[in-house]
Amino acid sequence: LLWNMCEAIIQSKITIAYCLSEFVKLLLNITLLSQITANFSVVHAFNGVTWFLSSLFVIYIFAPTIMKVLSKYADSTIKNIVCIFFCISTTIFLVFVFQKIEDKYPFFNYLRNTPYIRVFTVIIGMNITMLFSRLESKIRSSFINFNIAELFVTFFNIAWFFTRNSLELNRRYKILIDMVLCCSLVFIFAFDSGKISSFLKSEPLKKLGNISMYIFLIHYPLIVYFNDRTALSAINTAQICIVKSIIVIVASVAIAFLIDKCYGIRLSSSGQR
Repeated sequence: LLWNMCEAIIQSKITIAYCLSEFVKLLLNITLLSQITANFSVVHAFNGVTWFLSSLFVIYIFAPTIMKVLSKYADSTIKNIVCIFFCISTTIFLVFVFQKIEDKYPFFNYLRNTPYIRVFTVIIGMNITMLFSRLESKIRSSFINFNIAELFVTFFNIAWFFTRNSLELNRRYKILIDMVLCCSLVFIFAFDSGKISSFLKSEPLKKLGNISMYIFLIHYPLIVYFNDRTALSAINTAQICIVKSIIVIVASVAIAFLIDKCYGIRLSSSGQR
């Protein structure tokens, strides 16, 4: 706000209407800082389902700064790998600390949607990008079969997803496995050379990916609506829940496609927005 006001004064564009407009923008955007509190009531009071946008905003503040410090040391393949495991270790440590805080102060919600843990997962992604750029040519010229590699990491990620919650394993070990598997998935698919990658680039999936944020923002209000309609009803059975889930999925996708068609940003033939 101060920057825009100073710029307007220098350019002699300052008016009452301009000041009011900037003040309204400030009020609308200041809620994006709600994730800093990590208090569930505060976060969802302002943003509702868009808590994720607030989380991204906080991540964009901290992640580049931390990465800039780490990048001074991550000037080789080995150091990139060390940075990745440093961030994984930091994440596990934060989970341990935040769990202790939540056990003592239940009104905090650090573990579910805090940006403080996600900051380090973003930094891991940055380091994977640097690692990929250093190793891409060497790995492409090696004997690796990308079809097998993609199938391998996909199978283990899916298998772990469906079994992790049923395992009697310390939460910290689960997070370690989560992140190692996720890193391997991102790294292998970055080569974009297997049959699964080709499938994921199909036109229907690309269109679905383009509206994924719309789907995310729409699905939760629909869930709340249908839950309210059946909360006091005796017909809220497993079958009804399945039907509600199907309706929410179909309705979310349909509404998202409609919004994208009416208001979405179109891609030019060169792929530029």
